[in-house]
Amino acid sequence: MNFFKLKKKYIIFLVVIGVILILYFGIKALIKSHKMQKQRAAWKIYKQAEAKFQEGKANEALSVCEKAYPDLVDDKLKAECISLMAECHGKSKRVLLAEDKFKEAVKLAPTDYKLHLRFGRMYLYNAKYRANVEMANREYVKALEQLNDAQKFCPLQDIMDRQDILFHQADVLEKLKIFAEAQNKYKQMVKLGDTYPTKRSRYYEEAKTRLEELEKE
Repeated sequence: MNFFKLKKKYIIFLVVIGVILILYFGIKALIKSHKMQKQRAAWKIYKQAEAKFQEGKANEALSVCEKAYPDLVDDKLKAECISLMAECHGKSKRVLLAEDKFKEAVKLAPTDYKLHLRFGRMYLYNAKYRANVEMANREYVKALEQLNDAQKFCPLQDIMDRQDILFHQADVLEKLKIFAEAQNKYKQMVKLGDTYPTKRSRYYEEAKTRLEELEKE
């Protein structure tokens, strides 16, 4: 009799544990589903921020990004949103805030080559407004570091982005007066454009012109 009582208690215990586990994983799945729904809605809002940024409305874009960000879950999406915030700060000459935001984004998505490309472009943009050549050169060096990381992580099949990265690397090297390396980068870019004529970068013609000028010197 005691054996059957113990067996019954054991069965009840297992049933209770089973119900608890079902409830736990069920609630967890519901929470995840709810978070994903909120993230999809937030991503639509983020796309509005992108549009405003393209229209030149950096401060409005920043406000929209800040509204979208709290509901983003995926690190890559969060990094992209933070990157746009950084670009908004950069356009409004809030340079230190822009740099901090980009660094925050890189921590979330360290192998995202497009993020490094955007970061590098920000330093290029900043360099234009530096008071002297020495300060501008410091920005160019930082830009080159980010562009080198972009090149490292860029997939071989992304032909147009590879060309864009090579062009910006060459541009920076030229500004730093490292002409031999700049020439080599322009050559690589033009070669890619010639190999894949349907996937030429918007910088292709400019790269050809700059390459010809460097070869004359």
